[in-house]
Amino acid sequence: MKYVKFLTTLSVLFAISNFLGSREIEASEGYVELKSTLGEKSRCYAASVLMRDLNYNIVLSCRDIIYPGNPNEFNYLVWASPKTGGLPIKLGELGVGKAFFRTPIEFTSLYVTREKDVKAASPSQNVALGGVVQPITFLEGTYTPQPTTASQESDGGEKFTPPTPSTQESILASLKKAGLIFGSVIVLIVLVVIITRR
Repeated sequence: MKYVKFLTTLSVLFAISNFLGSREIEASEGYVELKSTLGEKSRCYAASVLMRDLNYNIVLSCRDIIYPGNPNEFNYLVWASPKTGGLPIKLGELGVGKAFFRTPIEFTSLYVTREKDVKAASPSQNVALGGVVQPITFLEGTYTPQPTTASQESDGGEKFTPPTPSTQESILASLKKAGLIFGSVIVLIVLVVIITRR
């Protein structure tokens, strides 16, 4: 009996710690605008989302990156600054300016360094781009739905128009349904004839 109480108590504590822990993890969900620290046109945009496996999936897209960064540094590596402090987290190589990374560690910022060796274990002082994680304001707080019209303006000023099927598509869909119904009726008639002959 004591063993069952112990297991129950342990399970409740584990559930509470997971619930509280998952709320803290949300800090690294957001977007990062990485801007050049060298006065160049290069820039990157990253989005980070916490998935069910408790890893942050980070998608990164860059523009105007110069390859190679300089005559001695051919590689760009992406790093994250852990929320708890300590050593930076190496996410991986930037490649051609499009990358996908995963990490279970919460972070507060992302930055890109120019490196001689792609296998570098720690970042060099040659930081090319950097930015801080920003919350996704559209998902924050409460949302009050508004009645929609045929054409609704988004926050960016662009109008979103829901797609409507063309008359040709709806005619094809009607013909497909009619064909299925007609085919089903024929099969039913054939089955009735076969069964009644016996």
